[in-house]
Amino acid sequence: MHVPEQPHLVVGIVAHNSEAVIARTLEAVLAQGYPDLEVLVADNASTDRTREIVAERFPRVRLIALAENNGPNPARNRIVQAAGAGLALLLDDDCVPTPGTLRRLVETALAHPEGAAFGARVVYFAQPERIQFDGALVHYLGEAVQLNHECRVGEVPDTTRPVTGLGAGCLLLRGDRWREVGGFDEYLVFGREDGELVQRLQIAGYKAFVVPRAVVMHDYEPRGLKASFYQIRNRWLVMLGLYRLRTLLLIAPALLLHELVVLAFMAAQGSLGTYLRATAAVFGSLPEVRAKRRSVRGFRRARDSAVLGVGPIAVRGDLLGNGGWKVRLKNLLDRLYAGYWRLVRPLV
Repeated sequence: MHVPEQPHLVVGIVAHNSEAVIARTLEAVLAQGYPDLEVLVADNASTDRTREIVAERFPRVRLIALAENNGPNPARNRIVQAAGAGLALLLDDDCVPTPGTLRRLVETALAHPEGAAFGARVVYFAQPERIQFDGALVHYLGEAVQLNHECRVGEVPDTTRPVTGLGAGCLLLRGDRWREVGGFDEYLVFGREDGELVQRLQIAGYKAFVVPRAVVMHDYEPRGLKASFYQIRNRWLVMLGLYRLRTLLLIAPALLLHELVVLAFMAAQGSLGTYLRATAAVFGSLPEVRAKRRSVRGFRRARDSAVLGVGPIAVRGDLLGNGGWKVRLKNLLDRLYAGYWRLVRPLV
């Protein structure tokens, strides 16, 4: 694909206590050779030497020093603000772009003016032949269906395609469209906080694409259940804030079943208190939900069925185990959810 002129690009890395990885990521960005590049590091109140490393070793990189760590979204918003109406590429501090990634993402954005968000293929840093994330499908129950998860590179197509879910580990955004839908929601703090913006962009009528030939290597470490409070709370805040009331009523039976499954799983893990606190936090967040629904009404152009879908819900292998009754139960539930979606989707 030939692009005669490459536009100005702002690349922003979200950092927090990143002294072990920030230099590696910055070096990979600067080695891309993109001709019109502005590089930022938005640091979320690091207490290690992250800021000193950036200032001493990368004088051309602009440092945005945030006084508090309120999750990644305030830092992401500062980065996209710096791009104005232009292109902004967000990177997590542990995501290392491979050569040509910036150019391929920008070329795809220029070739798809209907798009607002463009994501790279994410592979494991320690095993770059294995895919961690190749875009996603947004499940109607508020979960994610990861595409090509654990597949080997070369076994699946590398053609650019539309998706409904993208993460912000490596995410290219059009600044004007980010602004149109209100930017990243800083109230969500952590957990589903990046994909929620991509959903809003699609509700506004724009497209999201994954670009598998643009690759980042993720230095991934399992989080266990330490983020489960925000995962549980935010799943409901996203659904209540973005779905039409008609959609919520239609999917209510499947939602009830899935919620009972989540409750049983958290109880089995000894985390019932976390589940109850997260559920209480949803009720305490109803004013924010009402404000989000008013905002979304102002730019809604797409039906929920254009954004939502169904497929095998992503569950980390360390939580699911290898085979056994947990896997059989999950497969049964996936089939039940898919059958119910076939019934209600024409009405959504």
